[in-house]
Amino acid sequence: MSEQRVVIEIEDHVADVRLSRPEKHNALDGAMFQAIVKAAERLRSEPGVRAVVLHGEGPSFCSGLDIAGFMTEPGETTDLLGRSNGDLANFVQRVSYDWSLVPDDWKERFPIIPDSALRATLGILERTARKGL
Repeated sequence: MSEQRVVIEIEDHVADVRLSRPEKHNALDGAMFQAIVKAAERLRSEPGVRAVVLHGEGPSFCSGLDIAGFMTEPGETTDLLGRSNGDLANFVQRVSYDWSLVPDDWKERFPIIPDSALRATLGILERTARKGL
Protein backbone atom coordinates (compact mmCIF):
# COMPACT_ATOMS: atom_id res chain seq x y z
CA MET A 1 0.00 0.00 0.00
CA SER A 2 1.49 3.36 -1.01
CA GLU A 3 -0.38 5.54 1.50
CA GLN A 4 1.49 6.57 4.61
CA ARG A 5 -0.79 5.49 7.46
CA VAL A 6 1.29 6.92 10.33
CA VAL A 7 3.35 10.11 10.27
CA ILE A 8 6.12 10.69 12.82
CA GLU A 9 7.67 14.11 13.43
CA ILE A 10 10.22 14.69 16.18
CA GLU A 11 10.90 18.14 17.58
CA ASP A 12 12.34 19.25 20.94
CA HIS A 13 12.52 15.64 22.22
CA VAL A 14 8.79 15.07 21.56
CA ALA A 15 7.61 12.58 18.94
CA ASP A 16 4.34 13.61 17.31
CA VAL A 17 2.76 10.39 16.00
CA ARG A 18 -0.29 10.91 13.79
CA LEU A 19 -2.64 8.30 12.42
CA SER A 20 -3.12 9.51 8.84
CA ARG A 21 -6.33 8.21 7.36
CA PRO A 22 -8.73 11.09 8.03
CA GLU A 23 -11.17 10.19 5.25
CA LYS A 24 -11.96 7.00 7.21
CA HIS A 25 -11.65 8.66 10.65
CA ASN A 26 -8.36 6.76 11.06
CA ALA A 27 -10.13 3.40 11.07
CA LEU A 28 -7.85 0.41 11.60
CA ASP A 29 -7.21 -1.72 8.54
CA GLY A 30 -4.29 -4.10 7.99
CA ALA A 31 -2.00 -1.34 6.73
CA MET A 32 -2.84 0.87 9.73
CA PHE A 33 -2.10 -1.96 12.20
CA GLN A 34 1.27 -2.53 10.52
CA ALA A 35 2.13 1.18 10.47
CA ILE A 36 1.31 1.66 14.17
CA VAL A 37 3.46 -1.32 15.17
CA LYS A 38 6.33 -0.05 12.99
CA ALA A 39 6.04 3.42 14.56
CA ALA A 40 6.36 1.94 18.07
CA GLU A 41 9.30 -0.20 16.93
CA ARG A 42 11.03 2.86 15.46
CA LEU A 43 10.52 5.02 18.54
CA ARG A 44 11.70 2.23 20.83
CA SER A 45 15.27 3.01 19.81
CA GLU A 46 14.98 6.65 18.70
CA PRO A 47 17.63 8.65 20.59
CA GLY A 48 16.61 11.84 22.37
CA VAL A 49 12.85 11.28 22.45
CA ARG A 50 11.41 12.01 25.91
CA ALA A 51 7.67 11.94 25.19
CA VAL A 52 5.23 10.78 22.51
CA VAL A 53 1.93 12.42 21.58
CA LEU A 54 -0.30 9.99 19.70
CA HIS A 55 -3.26 11.41 17.79
CA GLY A 56 -5.22 11.21 14.58
CA GLU A 57 -5.50 13.56 11.61
CA GLY A 58 -8.93 14.99 11.00
CA PRO A 59 -11.89 15.03 13.37
CA SER A 60 -11.29 11.62 14.99
CA PHE A 61 -8.48 9.92 16.86
CA CYS A 62 -9.59 6.50 15.63
CA SER A 63 -13.04 5.20 14.77
CA GLY A 64 -12.14 1.57 15.42
CA LEU A 65 -11.85 -1.41 13.12
CA ASP A 66 -12.42 -0.92 9.39
CA ILE A 67 -14.71 -3.91 8.95
CA ALA A 68 -15.45 -3.17 5.27
CA GLY A 69 -11.71 -3.05 4.59
CA PHE A 70 -11.18 -6.43 6.20
CA MET A 71 -14.04 -7.95 4.23
CA THR A 72 -12.25 -7.10 0.97
CA GLU A 73 -8.80 -8.37 2.04
CA PRO A 74 -8.72 -12.18 2.14
CA GLY A 75 -6.62 -13.66 4.94
CA GLU A 76 -6.14 -10.28 6.64
CA THR A 77 -7.94 -11.29 9.85
CA THR A 78 -5.91 -14.47 10.25
CA ASP A 79 -2.66 -12.52 9.92
CA LEU A 80 -3.72 -10.05 12.62
CA LEU A 81 -4.59 -12.68 15.22
CA GLY A 82 -1.44 -14.74 14.83
CA ARG A 83 1.73 -14.49 16.91
CA SER A 84 5.21 -14.75 15.55
CA ASN A 85 8.77 -14.98 16.82
CA GLY A 86 7.65 -15.80 20.35
CA ASP A 87 5.83 -12.46 20.76
CA LEU A 88 3.77 -12.10 23.92
CA ALA A 89 1.01 -10.34 22.00
CA ASN A 90 -0.65 -11.07 18.68
CA PHE A 91 -0.49 -8.41 15.96
CA VAL A 92 -3.75 -6.71 17.01
CA GLN A 93 -2.63 -6.56 20.65
CA ARG A 94 0.76 -5.18 19.63
CA VAL A 95 -0.91 -1.95 18.45
CA SER A 96 -1.21 -1.03 22.14
CA TYR A 97 1.25 -3.41 23.84
CA ASP A 98 4.29 -2.26 21.86
CA TRP A 99 3.91 1.30 23.19
CA SER A 100 4.60 -0.05 26.69
CA LEU A 101 8.05 -1.05 25.41
CA VAL A 102 9.03 2.48 24.30
CA PRO A 103 11.88 3.18 24.83
CA ASP A 104 13.97 0.00 24.97
CA ASP A 105 15.62 0.94 28.27
CA TRP A 106 12.86 0.47 30.87
CA LYS A 107 14.69 2.82 33.26
CA GLU A 108 14.16 5.66 30.79
CA ARG A 109 10.40 5.22 30.26
CA PHE A 110 8.57 8.38 29.23
CA PRO A 111 4.95 9.41 28.75
CA ILE A 112 2.92 8.31 25.77
CA ILE A 113 0.02 10.76 25.64
CA PRO A 114 -3.04 9.77 23.61
CA ASP A 115 -4.95 12.57 21.90
CA SER A 116 -8.05 12.04 24.06
CA ALA A 117 -6.08 12.63 27.27
CA LEU A 118 -4.43 15.69 25.76
CA ARG A 119 -7.78 17.16 24.71
CA ALA A 120 -9.25 16.49 28.17
CA THR A 121 -6.28 18.14 29.88
CA LEU A 122 -6.43 21.17 27.58
CA GLY A 123 -10.17 21.44 28.21
CA ILE A 124 -9.62 21.45 31.97
CA LEU A 125 -6.89 24.09 31.64
CA GLU A 126 -9.14 26.24 29.44
CA ARG A 127 -12.05 26.06 31.92
CA THR A 128 -9.70 26.82 34.80
CA ALA A 129 -8.26 29.82 32.96
CA ARG A 130 -11.75 31.18 32.24
CA LYS A 131 -12.63 30.97 35.93
CA GLY A 132 -9.43 32.77 36.82
CA LEU A 133 -8.14 29.99 39.07
